[in-house]
Amino acid sequence: MAAGDGEVVLDGQGGDNVIGASGLHDVIFEGLTIRNATWGIAVNEGARITVRRCTIRDVENGLVAQRDGARQQRNLIADNVITGRATWPRSRGIEERGGIRIGGSGHVVCHNRISGFADAVAVHPRIPVPRSTFTAMRSRNVRTTASSWTVRSRTPAASRTA
Repeated sequence: MAAGDGEVVLDGQGGDNVIGASGLHDVIFEGLTIRNATWGIAVNEGARITVRRCTIRDVENGLVAQRDGARQQRNLIADNVITGRATWPRSRGIEERGGIRIGGSGHVVCHNRISGFADAVAVHPRIPVPRSTFTAMRSRNVRTTASSWTVRSRTPAASRTA
């Protein structure tokens, strides 16, 4: 529950972003219900962003933070319920939809319940990143996704698909 008298609902009314916070740093999103858009939260090139105890639903992509320059680092994404529009089994293949799509370094992604996407968590580093960067990624409680964890990188040493 957010501060105040009731649930805080942000409805994208079918548009692109519900929350566009790209380029920001040191921001906390907590206890929100975010729904009905292409992207629930877009925080490209953001640093020290916290998304905690939110419900994100009826979206193509839950949280997107893919432009991973040196500024995109140390985000916390925890204890969220993220539900996409895809249903399983698929009859036409798998779309490029993700519950959490993140690049950069030093992030913690944990204890999220994610369903209805091609990838629950997809990591997209574009700069060389040490393999140890991915140790904080957990896909526990992931359901009904084509893969529970995808790591994509231009550097083969940091690339893993499970």
